[in-house]
Amino acid sequence: MKISKLVFILFFCLGFNLQVSGNLNIEEVTTRKGFKFLFVENCDLPKVSLNISFKDAGYAYENAKKQGLTWFTSLIVQEGAGKNDAKDFAKKLEDKGISLNFIADLEAFRISLNTLSENLEDAILLLSDAIVRPKVDSKGLNRVFEKAKVTFNNLEKNPYFVAGKELETLLFKKHPYSKSGYGTLDTVMSITRDDVLTYIKRNFAKDNMVISVVGCATKEEISTLLDEYLSKLPSKRSKVKKIPV
Repeated sequence: MKISKLVFILFFCLGFNLQVSGNLNIEEVTTRKGFKFLFVENCDLPKVSLNISFKDAGYAYENAKKQGLTWFTSLIVQEGAGKNDAKDFAKKLEDKGISLNFIADLEAFRISLNTLSENLEDAILLLSDAIVRPKVDSKGLNRVFEKAKVTFNNLEKNPYFVAGKELETLLFKKHPYSKSGYGTLDTVMSITRDDVLTYIKRNFAKDNMVISVVGCATKEEISTLLDEYLSKLPSKRSKVKKIPV
């Protein structure tokens, strides 16, 4: 199995407050349309947690002139998607009690979804809108630019962030791991709509996804929803330059 079972077990236990057991049944499921996911069915609580990682899509892979693009994308996909503008998108999440987070990591772009089982289809629909049909319009871009200005203003005053940034530069020098996930204000303000759409097109693909699901749902139900709502993702991602060891 490509994904560490230990990592999956830890995630499962933290999310569902369970003890690690040798009898924990972790299944590797393949849907009719080729999506693969690790799955544990547990109905102690009526909820489902779904996590997606797009591999080799983190900020370590960014172009120096566009540093912060991964982080920027994690914000803009929440600024309206599908038929929903930003307010409608946020309201639908709130009304259904759905937690949907997008995280720009060093080596991956991650998505964390937590929902009541009864709202699972609505939750996956909203997730799919964000990564398949994001609006990325001028209003959303401007809101994210304003958020970026506030973020950088706060980061510059944060001694832990400044010290951490200096330490990463000292340790990794010119290695991609020395990059800041936020980039700089200048690089972020240079990001365009085309930059975001190109990033999404290159990185959000079926063969690039690592999916794990735990909770009160069946593997058949999860398979059907993934096939229905994520099938429009590209089959293969663009080639990416590997990070040197």
